[in-house]
Amino acid sequence: MTSVEAATYRVLARQDLSDAICQHPLWRYLSFIDGVCPAACTRVMRYVVDPRWFGSADDPSRAGKLLGYLGVQPRMFAKMALCQWTGRMPRLQAVLHAWRGGVQQPLDSPGNFLGRIYAGGGETWFAAMRASRKFVMYMYWTWQQLQYEARYGVKWQMFMPERFFKTQTELLAFYRHYDNLTSFTAIQ
Repeated sequence: MTSVEAATYRVLARQDLSDAICQHPLWRYLSFIDGVCPAACTRVMRYVVDPRWFGSADDPSRAGKLLGYLGVQPRMFAKMALCQWTGRMPRLQAVLHAWRGGVQQPLDSPGNFLGRIYAGGGETWFAAMRASRKFVMYMYWTWQQLQYEARYGVKWQMFMPERFFKTQTELLAFYRHYDNLTSFTAIQ
């Protein structure tokens, strides 16, 4: 069992959801997102448990199974807009709350890339789906990256920030954030 897997099971064992994920290495990545809610991220982590379970054997970067499991699909958002609740709705609500449930920042903030996707789509259910999909992909790839690093000691294989972020400003802000948290963790 890797250190990341052990940290995941420690988070899953906690009763208090409010900041459980803040003790997990994934928080280094998730805390870059403006407006992120730690309690909702913990709920999403509890639903997923291990992102590798949802990956494709042919291409580990594909997360269609995870998106379907969490309800991040057009038909689920359409049902939500019509107040037609289904069994996947709590998972979908956790995803939405994970990236929108915290303190919102201005749209020009580099960490508010999900807010820009949502606002750019007219704040419709379709825009919420696109931003939620980006959030799930970010969480999926960064979590897999942590597991890969823990097992093989190699960075930036599963999550490639240069391919994920659209602007140079977002990319530089991400690296600054990641480096600050990594060096802070190393000091402790």
